[in-house]
Amino acid sequence: IISRAEVEAFLALSGQGGEENWDLVTSDDKIEVKRHRDRSLCGGVFVRLSAHLDSIKDPADIAACYMDYTERSKWDKQVVKFELLHH
Repeated sequence: IISRAEVEAFLALSGQGGEENWDLVTSDDKIEVKRHRDRSLCGGVFVRLSAHLDSIKDPADIAACYMDYTERSKWDKQVVKFELLHH
């Protein structure tokens, strides 16, 4: 479970600078992925994902899909050992 403090820490980080601080990784008509230019943040992998998913009616479904790392590890082979990082 991701705590309120962790969400607040993320929001503080994501607000650092404007759009000029984000490099486009990939984009199409449904998805956009950007990486923060400051590679010292979050171990150098601080990304922002935006998606337009017509079939999803409840944003909580998307949040659960990405933030439940036990479930996510079943389909995302890059999730091998998840640990919450406390700042």
